[in-house]
Formats: sequence, structure tokens, C-alpha cells
Amino acid sequence: SAGAFQDPPTATPEPTPEPVPLAERLVFGAPYIHRSGVVQTARPLGDEWQVSEYLSNGYSGQIPTVFMINNLDLVVVHHYLRSGIAFETLDTLSTEFLTTAYFAAEWQEYDTWAETARTVTGEAVITDFALAVNDLDFLARDVSSVVESWLVVTRVVVPADSPELLDLLMDEVLARLVVYPQMLALPLGWPIHADQDLGVMLEMPPAMTLGLDVPGQYAMYWLMTGDEAGDHPYVELHALESEVADVRDWIAVMYPDAAIIDAAASDAAAIDGNDLVVYTYVDQTGVERCVLGVLVSGADGPLAVVTATAMAAEVPNWLDESTLPPLYSDVKLVITQGIQVLVPAAE
Repeated sequence: SAGAFQDPPTATPEPTPEPVPLAERLVFGAPYIHRSGVVQTARPLGDEWQVSEYLSNGYSGQIPTVFMINNLDLVVVHHYLRSGIAFETLDTLSTEFLTTAYFAAEWQEYDTWAETARTVTGEAVITDFALAVNDLDFLARDVSSVVESWLVVTRVVVPADSPELLDLLMDEVLARLVVYPQMLALPLGWPIHADQDLGVMLEMPPAMTLGLDVPGQYAMYWLMTGDEAGDHPYVELHALESEVADVRDWIAVMYPDAAIIDAAASDAAAIDGNDLVVYTYVDQTGVERCVLGVLVSGADGPLAVVTATAMAAEVPNWLDESTLPPLYSDVKLVITQGIQVLVPAAE
């Protein structure tokens, strides 16, 4: 019969569910830290977010930049820092730097732009815009402030029909934005190691290579000097396995036969009040090592110990600059200037 070979009935189309608005699904993960170590910002979760970063060269120096672009929801979050900004007040920053010519260059990727509002607060210059590109309309907000002669810029772009999203996203991003001025003391091109479990970040000379990384417990970097067969100095980040009040306590537990040969106070923010301590010990191979160690402390107490180690035959005393071979001074800078306590992620 005809029914024996009847084709399946024509299916009915299923309506596509309305997409969940970004404001209702906006969730942030662990902070995103620019490779310069200068900027820590919010990292939205979701495959729709694409993150890119740069360290470009500007007329006043290198410019750390982070873009977070969401093409699904047509949203952009943009951070950048620019050095050499020396204005006495935010009012003068607003009138003399954040000019029409400046913003014309900043919005050059858009077909049209217009400033719609500007406010100077005690902390920042806040400027709103109406933008258009490819027959699409957008709202944008630029929040510019100055930290130690660095211009710190955060921008958010959203579709023109989402003013509430502009407010929400900018508030959430600014609440999670952290600038680490301490990291500006060393070259911006130096790479970082950020252990968010321990809450510690290290800035390294480019010649250092990662040897081992166990987040929350341990990391080690070698200084590669060109002699692959040689004995290379190295930097280690150690989690604390017991309560200590001073790096000497840690040394006594980890290296009970070590001899402390020198010490000096430090004024670096992450280790302020904690002495830099030099000690020597003989390792399992019979080689005498000289170590520079320091206890890293946060607002709630000690977090970790950071050490730099070399053969005592090459470095008799890390605190005696005249004894350090070439490149070893850079390794010492990791301990004396390259340590930063991370700000925990905002809830």
C-alpha cells in the first residue's frame, strides 16, 4: 500500500531561543595579568571573549595594552598605560591632553564618533561617546587617570541600545583593575611569573628560562648564560610549609647546616620590613652554594620565600655588587625589586 513506503512527515521548525543578555551571564574568572606585570584586570568567562595583549612602542616609551573583544555581543574592553604624563591636576589632563585631536586618533577605526558627556572626578576623567561603524551604533566610555606619571586608560564599547550594560561592565572592570607601579622599576620587556594561588608575582630578566612550575607550591627559573653544560644560577619561589616570621626561620628548617653571612634591610613594597639574607650551604653533590633569600609578606602575613642561588665560587656574597659576574646583577634584581604581592580577585 502507499502507506508502507510513506516518507517521514515534514518536520516543524523549532524557534530559536532568545539569547541570554550579556548582563545576565557576565561572570569573571581569575584575573588577567599583562605580561609586563603592570596591569591586572577582569577576565570575563566564556568562549565568546577573545583576549589579546601588546607591548607596543610609543613616542614616550613602551605601551602595555590589553583588548578583550566579544564579537557575539559586540562588546570591547580596552586597557592601556602610557608613560610621561605629567599633569598637575586631572582638570589639566582633561583640557590639555584628552583633546579632540587625541580622541580622533583613538577612535579612528570607527566611521564616526562624538563626545556626549565628560566629568572630572577626584580620581579620573570620565568621557562618554556615541560611535558608529558599518551601520552599527555604539556607546563608549573612557576612564582616564594618572598613576605615578603613567596615564591609565580603561574603555568599554557596547551596542547603542545597551546603556545599562555600559554602566555595569565599566563598574565591574574598574572594580577589578589593579596597576602595580612597583613593576615599573624594571624594564617593561622583562617577562613575569604570576602565581595567583600563592599571590606572588616575579619579574625576570629575559635570559631566564622556566625550569619547573607547580602553581601554589613552587617555581624555578634558570639564568641561561650560553654555556649549556655550565652550572647556572637560578631563582626559586617557595610556598611556606610552616609558619615563619622571618626568612631566617625558613632557612633554619630547610637548610639547618647553612651559614648566614650577610643581611640587609629592604624598602621594596612586597618585602618591606623583611631582611634580604645571604647564606651558604653545601648541596648533595658537595658544591657550596650562595643564596640570597627573602620572605614575601602580604596584608594578612607571610606568603612565600623567594631565593636566588649560585655557586659560592662564582658569587661569594649576593649583597656585594662588586663580586657579581655579568648578568648576575639582573638575577639579584628579581629579589630586590622584582617581587610583587598580587591583589586578590574581587568577588
